[in-house]
Amino acid sequence: LSAVGMDPLSLRPRDALSLTNGTSFLTAYAAIAVARAERLIDKAEKLTAWAYALLGCQRQALDPRLHEARNQKGQIESARRIAEELERFDAAPDRTRPLQEVYSLRCAPQVIGACRDHLEYAKTIIERELEGVDDNPLVFADNAGPEGLPMAHGGNFQGQQVAFAADMLNEAMTQTAALIERQLDVVSNPQLNGGAPLLLASDPGPTSGIAGAQLTATALVAEMRSHCQMHGVYTIPTNGGNQDIVSMGTLAARRAFGQTEPLASVLGIQCVALQQLTHLRRLGIAPGVAVAPPSWAPDVEPIVPDRPLHGDIARTGSAMLRRDEPSSSVPRPASARLAAPQVESAKAF
Repeated sequence: LSAVGMDPLSLRPRDALSLTNGTSFLTAYAAIAVARAERLIDKAEKLTAWAYALLGCQRQALDPRLHEARNQKGQIESARRIAEELERFDAAPDRTRPLQEVYSLRCAPQVIGACRDHLEYAKTIIERELEGVDDNPLVFADNAGPEGLPMAHGGNFQGQQVAFAADMLNEAMTQTAALIERQLDVVSNPQLNGGAPLLLASDPGPTSGIAGAQLTATALVAEMRSHCQMHGVYTIPTNGGNQDIVSMGTLAARRAFGQTEPLASVLGIQCVALQQLTHLRRLGIAPGVAVAPPSWAPDVEPIVPDRPLHGDIARTGSAMLRRDEPSSSVPRPASARLAAPQVESAKAF
Protein backbone atom coordinates (compact mmCIF):
# COMPACT_ATOMS: atom_id res chain seq x y z
CA LEU A 1 0.00 0.00 0.00
CA SER A 2 2.81 2.41 0.81
CA ALA A 3 4.22 1.81 -2.69
CA VAL A 4 1.09 3.43 -4.16
CA GLY A 5 0.95 6.20 -1.56
CA MET A 6 -1.71 4.71 0.72
CA ASP A 7 -1.58 4.24 4.48
CA PRO A 8 -1.28 0.65 5.74
CA LEU A 9 -4.49 -0.95 6.98
CA SER A 10 -5.08 -1.47 10.65
CA LEU A 11 -6.43 -5.01 10.75
CA ARG A 12 -9.52 -5.90 12.78
CA PRO A 13 -10.81 -9.37 13.70
CA ARG A 14 -10.99 -11.65 10.61
CA ASP A 15 -9.46 -8.96 8.37
CA ALA A 16 -6.26 -10.98 8.09
CA LEU A 17 -8.23 -14.01 6.97
CA SER A 18 -10.06 -11.95 4.37
CA LEU A 19 -6.73 -10.86 2.89
CA THR A 20 -5.67 -14.47 2.36
CA ASN A 21 -9.11 -15.84 1.49
CA GLY A 22 -8.99 -17.35 -1.99
CA THR A 23 -12.51 -16.09 -2.76
CA SER A 24 -11.59 -12.48 -2.02
CA PHE A 25 -8.44 -12.87 -4.08
CA LEU A 26 -10.14 -14.39 -7.11
CA THR A 27 -12.96 -11.84 -6.99
CA ALA A 28 -10.47 -8.97 -6.97
CA TYR A 29 -8.61 -10.46 -9.95
CA ALA A 30 -11.87 -11.05 -11.83
CA ALA A 31 -13.12 -7.52 -11.11
CA ILE A 32 -9.98 -5.95 -12.57
CA ALA A 33 -10.22 -8.30 -15.55
CA VAL A 34 -13.79 -7.08 -16.16
CA ALA A 35 -12.69 -3.44 -16.02
CA ARG A 36 -9.93 -4.12 -18.54
CA ALA A 37 -12.09 -6.27 -20.80
CA GLU A 38 -14.72 -3.54 -20.94
CA ARG A 39 -12.17 -1.08 -22.30
CA LEU A 40 -10.68 -3.60 -24.71
CA ILE A 41 -14.01 -4.64 -26.22
CA ASP A 42 -14.89 -0.96 -26.60
CA LYS A 43 -11.56 -0.44 -28.44
CA ALA A 44 -12.28 -3.45 -30.67
CA GLU A 45 -15.49 -1.74 -31.80
CA LYS A 46 -13.64 1.52 -32.38
CA LEU A 47 -10.95 -0.25 -34.41
CA THR A 48 -13.67 -1.97 -36.45
CA ALA A 49 -15.25 1.41 -37.24
CA TRP A 50 -11.83 2.79 -38.19
CA ALA A 51 -11.28 -0.16 -40.54
CA TYR A 52 -14.74 0.42 -42.07
CA ALA A 53 -13.87 4.07 -42.67
CA LEU A 54 -10.40 3.45 -44.07
CA LEU A 55 -11.45 0.59 -46.36
CA GLY A 56 -14.64 2.34 -47.48
CA CYS A 57 -16.89 -0.52 -46.39
CA GLN A 58 -20.57 -0.13 -47.13
CA ARG A 59 -22.76 0.46 -44.11
CA GLN A 60 -25.64 -1.98 -44.61
CA ALA A 61 -24.14 -4.48 -42.17
CA LEU A 62 -24.58 -1.85 -39.43
CA ASP A 63 -28.24 -1.08 -40.22
CA PRO A 64 -30.03 -1.02 -36.83
CA ARG A 65 -33.12 -2.66 -38.35
CA LEU A 66 -31.04 -5.71 -39.18
CA HIS A 67 -29.79 -6.09 -35.60
CA GLU A 68 -33.11 -5.35 -33.94
CA ALA A 69 -34.61 -8.15 -36.03
CA ARG A 70 -32.07 -10.54 -34.46
CA ASN A 71 -33.18 -9.39 -30.98
CA GLN A 72 -29.80 -9.99 -29.34
CA LYS A 73 -28.98 -7.23 -26.88
CA GLY A 74 -25.18 -7.33 -27.20
CA GLN A 75 -25.33 -7.37 -30.99
CA ILE A 76 -27.68 -4.36 -31.10
CA GLU A 77 -25.39 -2.45 -28.74
CA SER A 78 -22.22 -3.34 -30.62
CA ALA A 79 -23.67 -2.36 -34.00
CA ARG A 80 -24.78 0.96 -32.53
CA ARG A 81 -21.34 1.66 -31.08
CA ILE A 82 -19.54 0.80 -34.33
CA ALA A 83 -21.94 2.95 -36.36
CA GLU A 84 -21.62 5.92 -34.00
CA GLU A 85 -17.83 5.70 -34.09
CA LEU A 86 -17.90 5.44 -37.88
CA GLU A 87 -19.89 8.68 -38.09
CA ARG A 88 -16.95 10.49 -36.47
CA PHE A 89 -14.80 9.85 -39.54
CA ASP A 90 -14.92 11.96 -42.68
CA ALA A 91 -15.18 8.95 -44.93
CA ALA A 92 -17.69 7.84 -47.55
CA PRO A 93 -18.40 4.24 -48.59
CA ASP A 94 -16.49 2.94 -51.61
CA ARG A 95 -19.19 1.68 -53.98
CA THR A 96 -16.64 -0.47 -55.81
CA ARG A 97 -16.19 -2.70 -52.76
CA PRO A 98 -18.23 -5.91 -52.43
CA LEU A 99 -21.75 -5.48 -51.11
CA GLN A 100 -21.00 -8.26 -48.62
CA GLU A 101 -17.65 -7.90 -46.88
CA VAL A 102 -15.79 -10.85 -45.36
CA TYR A 103 -17.21 -12.08 -42.08
CA SER A 104 -14.65 -10.35 -39.84
CA LEU A 105 -16.09 -7.00 -40.99
CA ARG A 106 -19.67 -7.85 -41.92
CA CYS A 107 -20.32 -9.98 -38.82
CA ALA A 108 -18.33 -7.85 -36.38
CA PRO A 109 -21.46 -6.70 -34.47
CA GLN A 110 -22.62 -10.30 -34.14
CA VAL A 111 -19.23 -11.50 -32.85
CA ILE A 112 -18.38 -8.55 -30.59
CA GLY A 113 -22.02 -8.42 -29.52
CA ALA A 114 -21.82 -11.99 -28.27
CA CYS A 115 -18.63 -11.04 -26.42
CA ARG A 116 -20.50 -8.08 -24.92
CA ASP A 117 -23.19 -10.46 -23.65
CA HIS A 118 -20.50 -12.56 -21.97
CA LEU A 119 -18.95 -9.41 -20.51
CA GLU A 120 -22.30 -8.21 -19.17
CA TYR A 121 -22.97 -11.57 -17.51
CA ALA A 122 -19.51 -11.66 -15.94
CA LYS A 123 -19.83 -8.07 -14.74
CA THR A 124 -23.23 -8.76 -13.16
CA ILE A 125 -21.99 -11.85 -11.30
CA ILE A 126 -18.79 -10.19 -10.10
CA GLU A 127 -20.57 -7.02 -8.96
CA ARG A 128 -22.99 -9.18 -6.97
CA GLU A 129 -20.03 -10.95 -5.41
CA LEU A 130 -18.37 -7.67 -4.48
CA GLU A 131 -21.57 -6.61 -2.72
CA GLY A 132 -22.00 -9.94 -0.90
CA VAL A 133 -20.34 -11.77 2.00
CA ASP A 134 -18.05 -14.73 1.31
CA ASP A 135 -16.96 -15.45 4.89
CA ASN A 136 -17.73 -18.50 7.03
CA PRO A 137 -19.32 -18.86 9.50
CA LEU A 138 -21.59 -15.82 9.47
CA VAL A 139 -22.83 -14.20 12.67
CA PHE A 140 -26.23 -12.49 12.58
CA ALA A 141 -27.97 -10.01 14.84
CA ASP A 142 -30.82 -12.38 15.66
CA ASN A 143 -31.47 -15.99 16.57
CA ALA A 144 -33.84 -16.63 13.67
CA GLY A 145 -31.90 -19.51 12.13
CA PRO A 146 -33.32 -23.07 11.96
CA GLU A 147 -31.49 -23.98 15.17
CA GLY A 148 -32.22 -20.72 16.97
CA LEU A 149 -28.55 -19.66 16.81
CA PRO A 150 -27.05 -16.28 15.87
CA MET A 151 -24.62 -17.90 13.44
CA ALA A 152 -24.66 -20.21 10.42
CA HIS A 153 -21.92 -22.46 9.06
CA GLY A 154 -22.02 -22.80 5.29
CA GLY A 155 -20.05 -22.45 2.08
CA ASN A 156 -20.20 -18.83 0.93
CA PHE A 157 -16.46 -19.06 0.27
CA GLN A 158 -17.18 -21.37 -2.68
CA GLY A 159 -16.16 -19.38 -5.78
CA GLN A 160 -18.06 -21.27 -8.47
CA GLN A 161 -20.12 -18.31 -9.72
CA VAL A 162 -17.07 -16.10 -10.22
CA ALA A 163 -15.10 -18.98 -11.75
CA PHE A 164 -17.76 -19.47 -14.41
CA ALA A 165 -17.96 -15.71 -14.98
CA ALA A 166 -14.18 -15.49 -15.40
CA ASP A 167 -14.23 -18.38 -17.88
CA MET A 168 -16.88 -16.59 -19.93
CA LEU A 169 -14.83 -13.40 -19.83
CA ASN A 170 -11.78 -15.34 -21.00
CA GLU A 171 -13.78 -16.77 -23.90
CA ALA A 172 -15.05 -13.32 -24.89
CA MET A 173 -11.57 -11.80 -24.95
CA THR A 174 -10.11 -14.70 -26.90
CA GLN A 175 -12.78 -14.43 -29.60
CA THR A 176 -12.36 -10.65 -29.74
CA ALA A 177 -8.66 -11.16 -30.39
CA ALA A 178 -9.44 -13.70 -33.12
CA LEU A 179 -11.82 -11.25 -34.82
CA ILE A 180 -9.37 -8.34 -34.79
CA GLU A 181 -6.54 -10.55 -36.02
CA ARG A 182 -8.72 -11.47 -39.01
CA GLN A 183 -9.44 -7.78 -39.63
CA LEU A 184 -5.67 -7.23 -39.54
CA ASP A 185 -5.35 -9.78 -42.35
CA VAL A 186 -7.94 -7.86 -44.39
CA VAL A 187 -6.06 -4.58 -43.94
CA SER A 188 -2.74 -6.15 -45.01
CA ASN A 189 -4.08 -8.19 -47.96
CA PRO A 190 -3.99 -6.43 -51.39
CA GLN A 191 -7.04 -8.40 -52.54
CA LEU A 192 -9.12 -6.98 -49.68
CA ASN A 193 -7.54 -3.64 -48.72
CA GLY A 194 -8.15 -1.74 -51.96
CA GLY A 195 -4.83 -2.50 -53.62
CA ALA A 196 -2.32 -1.45 -50.97
CA PRO A 197 0.95 -3.42 -51.05
CA LEU A 198 1.16 -6.85 -49.44
CA LEU A 199 1.65 -6.56 -45.68
CA LEU A 200 1.63 -2.79 -46.13
CA ALA A 201 5.28 -2.77 -47.14
CA SER A 202 6.56 0.43 -48.70
CA ASP A 203 8.52 -1.65 -51.24
CA PRO A 204 7.32 -5.27 -51.15
CA GLY A 205 10.23 -7.68 -51.27
CA PRO A 206 13.05 -5.44 -50.11
CA THR A 207 10.87 -4.31 -47.18
CA SER A 208 8.52 -6.31 -44.95
CA GLY A 209 6.05 -3.72 -43.67
CA ILE A 210 4.00 -5.21 -40.85
CA ALA A 211 4.94 -8.84 -41.58
CA GLY A 212 6.58 -9.35 -38.19
CA ALA A 213 3.75 -7.60 -36.38
CA GLN A 214 1.14 -9.77 -38.09
CA LEU A 215 3.05 -12.92 -37.12
CA THR A 216 3.10 -11.62 -33.56
CA ALA A 217 -0.67 -11.12 -33.62
CA THR A 218 -1.30 -14.66 -34.86
CA ALA A 219 1.05 -16.07 -32.22
CA LEU A 220 -0.72 -14.11 -29.49
CA VAL A 221 -4.13 -15.38 -30.61
CA ALA A 222 -2.82 -18.94 -30.64
CA GLU A 223 -1.47 -18.49 -27.11
CA MET A 224 -4.75 -16.99 -25.93
CA ARG A 225 -6.62 -20.00 -27.31
CA SER A 226 -4.32 -22.33 -25.39
CA HIS A 227 -5.27 -20.46 -22.18
CA CYS A 228 -8.99 -20.37 -22.96
CA GLN A 229 -10.19 -23.38 -21.00
CA MET A 230 -13.14 -24.01 -18.68
CA HIS A 231 -11.06 -23.65 -15.52
CA GLY A 232 -14.20 -23.61 -13.38
CA VAL A 233 -14.62 -27.36 -13.90
CA TYR A 234 -11.03 -28.31 -13.02
CA THR A 235 -11.91 -29.34 -9.46
CA ILE A 236 -9.41 -31.60 -7.68
CA PRO A 237 -10.35 -32.85 -4.15
CA THR A 238 -8.01 -31.95 -1.29
CA ASN A 239 -7.86 -31.38 2.47
CA GLY A 240 -8.43 -35.01 3.41
CA GLY A 241 -11.63 -35.21 1.37
CA ASN A 242 -13.23 -32.23 3.13
CA GLN A 243 -12.70 -29.91 0.15
CA ASP A 244 -14.01 -32.52 -2.26
CA ILE A 245 -15.27 -30.09 -4.91
CA VAL A 246 -13.69 -26.68 -5.46
CA SER A 247 -14.21 -23.94 -8.03
CA MET A 248 -10.62 -23.37 -9.19
CA GLY A 249 -11.83 -19.79 -9.36
CA THR A 250 -8.42 -18.31 -8.65
CA LEU A 251 -7.03 -20.06 -11.70
CA ALA A 252 -10.02 -18.93 -13.79
CA ALA A 253 -9.69 -15.31 -12.63
CA ARG A 254 -5.91 -15.23 -13.09
CA ARG A 255 -6.27 -16.60 -16.60
CA ALA A 256 -8.97 -14.04 -17.47
CA PHE A 257 -6.82 -11.22 -16.14
CA GLY A 258 -3.80 -12.60 -18.01
CA GLN A 259 -5.70 -12.57 -21.31
CA THR A 260 -6.08 -8.80 -21.18
CA GLU A 261 -2.39 -8.22 -22.02
CA PRO A 262 -2.19 -10.23 -25.27
CA LEU A 263 -5.59 -8.92 -26.36
CA ALA A 264 -4.36 -5.36 -25.85
CA SER A 265 -1.31 -6.17 -27.97
CA VAL A 266 -3.42 -7.63 -30.80
CA LEU A 267 -5.56 -4.49 -30.79
CA GLY A 268 -2.40 -2.38 -30.71
CA ILE A 269 -1.00 -4.17 -33.75
CA GLN A 270 -4.20 -3.46 -35.67
CA CYS A 271 -3.83 0.18 -34.67
CA VAL A 272 -0.30 0.17 -36.13
CA ALA A 273 -1.56 -1.43 -39.36
CA LEU A 274 -4.41 1.03 -39.84
CA GLN A 275 -2.01 3.94 -39.44
CA GLN A 276 0.48 2.36 -41.84
CA LEU A 277 -2.23 2.02 -44.50
CA THR A 278 -3.06 5.68 -43.96
CA HIS A 279 0.60 6.67 -44.37
CA LEU A 280 0.97 4.63 -47.58
CA ARG A 281 -2.03 6.42 -49.05
CA ARG A 282 -0.68 9.84 -48.07
CA LEU A 283 2.67 8.98 -49.64
CA GLY A 284 1.00 7.80 -52.86
CA ILE A 285 2.26 4.24 -52.38
CA ALA A 286 -1.27 2.87 -51.97
CA PRO A 287 -4.43 3.96 -53.79
CA GLY A 288 -7.36 5.39 -51.88
CA VAL A 289 -8.18 8.28 -49.58
CA ALA A 290 -6.31 8.68 -46.30
CA VAL A 291 -8.56 8.91 -43.25
CA ALA A 292 -7.26 10.83 -40.24
CA PRO A 293 -6.69 8.53 -37.22
CA PRO A 294 -8.91 8.99 -34.16
CA SER A 295 -7.48 11.02 -31.30
CA TRP A 296 -7.33 8.05 -28.90
CA ALA A 297 -4.83 6.26 -31.15
CA PRO A 298 -1.16 6.95 -30.30
CA ASP A 299 0.72 8.30 -33.26
CA VAL A 300 2.73 5.76 -35.28
CA GLU A 301 5.31 7.05 -37.74
CA PRO A 302 5.40 5.58 -41.27
CA ILE A 303 7.18 2.24 -41.51
CA VAL A 304 9.36 3.52 -44.34
CA PRO A 305 11.90 1.92 -44.29
CA ASP A 306 11.41 -1.10 -42.03
CA ARG A 307 12.20 -0.71 -38.35
CA PRO A 308 11.58 -2.65 -35.11
CA LEU A 309 7.92 -2.25 -34.13
CA HIS A 310 7.98 -3.50 -30.53
CA GLY A 311 7.97 0.06 -29.18
CA ASP A 312 4.98 1.04 -31.31
CA ILE A 313 3.10 -2.12 -30.29
CA ALA A 314 3.83 -1.48 -26.62
CA ARG A 315 2.54 2.10 -26.85
CA THR A 316 -0.56 1.27 -28.84
CA GLY A 317 -1.30 -1.77 -26.69
CA SER A 318 -1.10 0.34 -23.54
CA ALA A 319 -3.50 2.83 -25.10
CA MET A 320 -6.03 0.06 -25.64
CA LEU A 321 -6.14 -0.50 -21.86
CA ARG A 322 -6.63 3.15 -20.94
CA ARG A 323 -9.96 4.80 -20.26
CA ASP A 324 -11.06 7.14 -23.03
CA GLU A 325 -11.57 10.80 -22.32
CA PRO A 326 -14.98 12.21 -23.36
CA SER A 327 -15.23 12.73 -27.13
CA SER A 328 -11.73 11.31 -27.58
CA SER A 329 -12.75 9.33 -30.66
CA VAL A 330 -12.99 12.39 -32.90
CA PRO A 331 -10.37 11.95 -35.66
CA ARG A 332 -7.43 14.30 -35.26
CA PRO A 333 -6.02 16.49 -38.04
CA ALA A 334 -3.78 14.63 -40.43
CA SER A 335 -0.75 16.62 -39.31
CA ALA A 336 -1.30 16.10 -35.59
CA ARG A 337 1.29 14.23 -33.53
CA LEU A 338 0.59 12.84 -30.07
CA ALA A 339 3.17 12.44 -27.34
CA ALA A 340 4.00 8.87 -26.38
CA PRO A 341 1.67 7.75 -23.56
CA GLN A 342 3.07 6.77 -20.20
CA VAL A 343 3.00 2.98 -20.17
CA GLU A 344 2.91 2.93 -16.37
CA SER A 345 -0.47 4.68 -16.29
CA ALA A 346 -2.11 1.76 -18.07
CA LYS A 347 -0.77 -0.94 -15.76
CA ALA A 348 -2.75 -0.13 -12.63
CA PHE A 349 -5.80 -1.96 -13.94
